[in-house]
Amino acid sequence: MSSRPLGRAKMSADKWNFYNVALHPVRICDIVWCRFPEDLMHPKPGPKTRPGLVRAVRRKKDDRQIWISVTYGTSKLKTETRPLDLFVMNAEDMVTAGLPQATRFDLDACVNLPWASEFFEIRNMYKTPVVGRLADRSRARLVRLLDLRLQHQVASTLDDDDY
Repeated sequence: MSSRPLGRAKMSADKWNFYNVALHPVRICDIVWCRFPEDLMHPKPGPKTRPGLVRAVRRKKDDRQIWISVTYGTSKLKTETRPLDLFVMNAEDMVTAGLPQATRFDLDACVNLPWASEFFEIRNMYKTPVVGRLADRSRARLVRLLDLRLQHQVASTLDDDDY
């Protein structure tokens, strides 16, 4: 699976309760509490809330609807089998990110979702679905990981070509 966000062609914007971005702002590298879809090809709110990493924020020109690209977060670390995912395990970084435990962000699982209450939950003691933000060192690690993933994709493509 590519780390590029999947499309939103199957989702109708008129059925979502979009957050007002002035009251509920969201930025790249924010950590949000998300009902991440179980099926990335036909996204609908999942049954369980979990942390998500915001990778992109898009506003439609003709209205106030915000769509975000969000990456799946899990406490199932798999450090040995998923070395190119982002791990937030340092206690200080976890506090900055608003994470209750060590978390792996699966950089292969990224989907475009409406910035709407059906997908993003406001947790106790918070005023928005945003619970934190990646610390500087985690953001730097994310940039390195995305670069490594890109290099790996290019190398794989070159290996597949017949010369």
